[in-house]
Amino acid sequence: AWAGRLKGGAVAALAALAVLAAGMAWRAQQAEGQARQRRQQADDLVTYMLGEFADKLRPIGRLELLDSVGAKTLGHLSAKDEATPMERLQRAKALTVIGEVRVSKRELDTALEPLQQANSLLDGEPPSAELLSAWRKAQGAAAFWLGHVYYTQRKFDPAEVALRRYKAVSEAWAGMAPEDLDAQTELAYAENNLGALFLDQGALGSAESAFRRALAVIDRVLARGVGDDSLRGEKANMTSWLGSTLVQRGRLVQAEAVLMQALTQSRALYAAHPGDQAWLESKANAAHAVGDVLWRSGQTRRAEPYFLDAVAAFRELLAVDASNRSWSAGAIRAEAGLMRTKAPTLEAVQRLLAQLEALEAGRTPSIRWHPVRAELVQLETRLRLKQGDSPGLVGNRLQQMLALLNAGLREYPRDLPLREAALDLALFRAEAIPASDKPAICQAAWADLSGPVLKPMLKVHAGITRLASRALSCLNKPQEAQALTRWLEIEHRQRADTEGFDPAS
Repeated sequence: AWAGRLKGGAVAALAALAVLAAGMAWRAQQAEGQARQRRQQADDLVTYMLGEFADKLRPIGRLELLDSVGAKTLGHLSAKDEATPMERLQRAKALTVIGEVRVSKRELDTALEPLQQANSLLDGEPPSAELLSAWRKAQGAAAFWLGHVYYTQRKFDPAEVALRRYKAVSEAWAGMAPEDLDAQTELAYAENNLGALFLDQGALGSAESAFRRALAVIDRVLARGVGDDSLRGEKANMTSWLGSTLVQRGRLVQAEAVLMQALTQSRALYAAHPGDQAWLESKANAAHAVGDVLWRSGQTRRAEPYFLDAVAAFRELLAVDASNRSWSAGAIRAEAGLMRTKAPTLEAVQRLLAQLEALEAGRTPSIRWHPVRAELVQLETRLRLKQGDSPGLVGNRLQQMLALLNAGLREYPRDLPLREAALDLALFRAEAIPASDKPAICQAAWADLSGPVLKPMLKVHAGITRLASRALSCLNKPQEAQALTRWLEIEHRQRADTEGFDPAS
């Protein structure tokens, strides 16, 4: 009986244990399911924050929130031991957001590491068909921002590598998904960015072709009726780039028509979205570009209101965020343009120079603004000579600026705007200040302009051709100088003969 009760008790105990084990297993499964659900919810939140939420923050300029989005999501993803393809994608997107914010704050050196990591994480083909679009888009974004950093630093070789990667992944995506709006627009952006890179190196034919390809893609998308105002804004930006290229080619009549198109588009878009800072900046840049081409065409009175429009727009932007270095530089550039159209005071020029010098001495010094600074130094020199300052003293100021430009060229010898500014300032010194070394200055300028790098740009690039004409005049070679001037005059007046010409197509 005792043995029977023991056996019965054992059976009962085993049964109880089985019930307990089953209950514990059910609870464990329930807990695991809840944990999976929480992980999925967290992953869904990460996807939203890196995608739709981040896209909403960009137009309103909330960079501090965008930075927080990248940091928080990266912290969430870093806690995982092994990364799935989706987690690699999300981590790369978070790193790209962090890099993007640092670029926007002009913290270029610190932006490189997260962007390089993002590109490494996304190396190779998309891991699955389901991730094709998201993977290609993230690859393109990471490559673009890396290329943008190098481009801003004037490191053209690594910039071209990154931007060609951007184009390659965008082409692959567009080829696999011809009906995908994002794929087609990314291809247009990639072409446009390569065009900007070519433009700054003086490859004007390649730049114009790239901008026209970009516009053709955008026009095809808009013709399908699937584009929105954001895409129309991008078209205005691309149109402005094309206009800038035509300016460099000396085709000022065509350039004016193209840049007027861009300004009209930008104004209409900002009128429809008055709180959008990106479109206000686009309008400001477009107005400055129109003022610049009119001034180059000798239409000073017509140019003035466009420079005023640009100044007002940049001041409106700076009222929102006075720390934005890009907007500060834009405002200074617009005010410098305005000074071309009327007689400024010496104090006003020196105030603007001081602002630009302070900006250039910031956390990330940038040689991109040296040409504007050199233009202001020329204006300062004219005003100081007019008020009777010593030519020797004024000449020293020019020499300091030339030394700064030449130091930049030693570091970035392929930066064409910088080279143009240095040659322009050297020739200005020879023309404005009597000195025994004038022949040597002019001869050195001509040696550079007729050398292997710049000679192929004669009668191709208007700025280089104009400098060569000045150098030849300085060397008392008027016939050769006039031949170059005649080419400039022909290019300036060049129009399309066909009726209904659309200069941006």
